[in-house]
Amino acid sequence: MELSITQQKENPLLSRTEVLGKLTFEQSTPSNSEVQKSLASKLKVNEQLIVIKKIGTTFGSRTASLNVFVYKDETSLNRIEPPLGKKAAEKKAKLAEASKKAEDAKQESASKQESA
Repeated sequence: MELSITQQKENPLLSRTEVLGKLTFEQSTPSNSEVQKSLASKLKVNEQLIVIKKIGTTFGSRTASLNVFVYKDETSLNRIEPPLGKKAAEKKAKLAEASKKAEDAKQESASKQESA
């Protein structure tokens, strides 16, 4: 997956940066969390401050257009963005728990290999 930023517009009234970009990929369209991680590393911001508004693809193409908001802090994010629905909040919590378990398992296996 390759991410390129085509336009960045600062919006001081809403304490955010509006980012437009292009995304190229090999298999299926990347998930929002994958795009969020990639964008966070590229822009050097916390991935929790990134809100993906749209990933638009065209049929048969391996490219997509992005519309993303990057907020300056969590208070402005909570003030402007609507809260997640009940199902979405549960799904996000479940994904966070699963990723934490996976990281713990990696750390345990690494510590076992070092001690052996």
